[in-house]
Amino acid sequence: MAKLKQVTRTMKVNILAIAQQGNHVLTHHLVTVIKTNGEQAQTEVFACFTLENGRIAACQELTRLISGAEEDKMLGSLR
Repeated sequence: MAKLKQVTRTMKVNILAIAQQGNHVLTHHLVTVIKTNGEQAQTEVFACFTLENGRIAACQELTRLISGAEEDKMLGSLR
């Protein structure tokens, strides 16, 4: 996440859907970022979180760039 914070000025998460079963939480959300250069990008995310002791133990996600520059495709995989 530190690297993502270096290239973004702001980040907004809009959760479209969320479901929980046992220790798994599934989300469908949109992430809109304003990068440090002022450009905007939007990514769609489908995520499956595994919880242990009330904390996120694992996360698998699938991301798709909706709008932004070609190089913004990497935003979903920056940590």
